[in-house]
Parts: sequence; C-alpha cells; structure tokens
Amino acid sequence: MADTVANEKMQLQQLLTCPVCRDIFKDPRQLPCGHSLCLECVEKMVDHTSEVPFRCPDCREYFGTEFTTQYLLLFFLLYTVYICFNYIMTVISFH
Repeated sequence: MADTVANEKMQLQQLLTCPVCRDIFKDPRQLPCGHSLCLECVEKMVDHTSEVPFRCPDCREYFGTEFTTQYLLLFFLLYTVYICFNYIMTVISFH
C-alpha cells in the first residue's frame, strides 16, 4: 500500500514538473507540441539561444516565438490534487 501511494505521488509530481528548471510549474505555458514549461523558463530559453525557430526541450519539435499564453486548466486541477494528496498524507502520517 505504501509503495503504491509513493508511486502515485511520484507520478503526480512528474506531471507537474517543468523539464527545464525541474521544479513544480510556476506560471505554466504550453508549447504548440503540447509540452509545458514555466513562463520564465520559456522566456530565458528564447532569450539565450541563437537557434530560431526554437525547439521544445522535451520532444525537440520546432516552435516559433509564439506560444500559448493561456493558463493551463489541467495544471491547476492536477496541482489541486497534488496539494490535497500531500495534506491527506500528512494527516495520515500523524495518526
């Protein structure tokens, strides 16, 4: 049971982790290929590369300077689940 819970938590963290800074997304943005990055990571990547069009760090697909600037509804749902999961696990560990 504990292994299953730990595995599910790890999978959830992986879904919420930016592939550039390796932290939980901050102001997530979606590239045309469907992968997501923190806005700051995208901006730094675009500012510090001479390669145009730019490439996704996950799949290496090319994209221009245009990227989705909408917040990701799925991210917020997953993040809410992540926060609730951590809270529940904290409460359970105290009992």
